[in-house]
This record gives sequence, C-alpha cells and structure tokens, in this order.
Amino acid sequence: LFRSKGAIENSEKYLEENSSNTEMRNFLTELYLKDDNLLLAQQNVEAILKETPINSSNLLNQAKIYILKNEYDKAESALKEAYKYYPNNKDVLYRLAEFYFNRKDYKNSKKYYQTAIEVDNSFYESYCGLIDSLIELNEVDSAIDYIRKAIALNPKNSDISYLLAKICILKGEYNDAFNYLEEALKK
Repeated sequence: LFRSKGAIENSEKYLEENSSNTEMRNFLTELYLKDDNLLLAQQNVEAILKETPINSSNLLNQAKIYILKNEYDKAESALKEAYKYYPNNKDVLYRLAEFYFNRKDYKNSKKYYQTAIEVDNSFYESYCGLIDSLIELNEVDSAIDYIRKAIALNPKNSDISYLLAKICILKGEYNDAFNYLEEALKK
C-alpha cells in the first residue's frame, strides 16, 4: 500500500506536466484501482476517453470499474468495444474470456480463450482459463490435450496440478486428485 501511494503521487505529479500522456494515465488508473479508489479511476478513464476514445487499456480499465460496481452489462459493452477495435489483442481476448467465465458463460469463455491462444500460443494464463472452461463444459479430453500444451510451456506451475485434480474429481479418481493437490501445494 505504501509503494502504491508513492507511485500514485509520482504519477500524478508527472501528469501535471504531461497531461496528454495516455499511457501514464492508464497506469495511474490501474494504481487507483489497486488502491480501491473507484472515483479517481473513473475520472481518469473519462479524461482518457475525451482525448482518445478508442484505447484498449482504457476500455479494459473501464470494464474493470464496471465489474467492481456490479454493472455487468456496461462491463460487457466496454469489453466488446475493445474487441471491436482490437480483435487480435491477447489482453482484450483474455479479459473478455475471463468476464464470460466469471459469468458462467463457458461457451463464450472457451471461444475467447482459444482465440487468445491463437493470437499468442505462449499465453499461459489463457491455457489455464481454457482448461477450466473445458472442464466446466465437461470436455475432459480436450482439457487434457490443453494441459499437455500448458505443461510444455510452464512445467513447474501449480495451476496445472490443480486443474488435473479437478479432472480426476470429475472422473471419480479421488486418490489421484488428492495426489495432484498435494503436488500443487509443493510447487
């Protein structure tokens, strides 16, 4: 929290002299969000919208604010707007997939996680999200295929062991699930 306050102060001072620096404004918005200051985050998003209405980072921050305010329709609109202008941006695709996953719309989350992987096949977080979506859709064989790919990218990550445990539970293989959970805790 202390570092965050210092970063906020320094960013605000910088913007007093360089008010048109959109990248710094987006960074400051993210700091405000980490500091749970929705009011200043929203004001910053609105200031950026006036200068550059089509900015992927700003649209993603705007969606995050709407989610925090439980305004899901507005969040979805902001994410779709970002996707409209940035259909090949892995961060936009990931956040859209994450949004749908959290709303329990696993078909759409699967679609956007897969597209994020097509854009950047080294985007590990999208593999984990896709695997989770596939598990929720009971597409276990596909989930296992993607687990193999994710292991190749990041063999030491505990997320994979956790996802394998979820699959074992679905299959009724509780001893194996327990072993994977123990493995996840060791990583």
